[in-house]
Amino acid sequence: MKKIKLFESFQNEEIFSKQFSDFLLIVGKKSEDIFTFFNVDEMHGLSRIGAQNKKDTKDSAYIAGLCNEFPNDPSKTFLFLNSIRFNGDFRDYLLVMHETMHLSFEVIGRNVENDEEEIITWGEETAIKICELLKSNGLFQ
Repeated sequence: MKKIKLFESFQNEEIFSKQFSDFLLIVGKKSEDIFTFFNVDEMHGLSRIGAQNKKDTKDSAYIAGLCNEFPNDPSKTFLFLNSIRFNGDFRDYLLVMHETMHLSFEVIGRNVENDEEEIITWGEETAIKICELLKSNGLFQ
């Protein structure tokens, strides 16, 4: 498995990313990091100012996770995880699974009637890969 690539933002916050075949995984330390990564102030109905105005904690964050298309390229998909929400327990895995299910609808499609098992299986398998990657890089316990 490839190592996560490290990006340094202008605020010197660490933002990790890894390109998978169908999406880009981005892991930040606060909600605002997704705006820093894409160098935008607004995207998908969310704003940098909104992120700055809401204090992120282990129990609550402006963005715990987000799956959507790139703000500058709708043909590409990303999954963002806010590591402030990693608590060192089962909730970490549930957060990843929740977001990979959203991602699965983007990658596999929304035809649940015909593709239900494929959508769920892809989301689960992707969550496992992400959790293993986060654990191997010291972001999960």
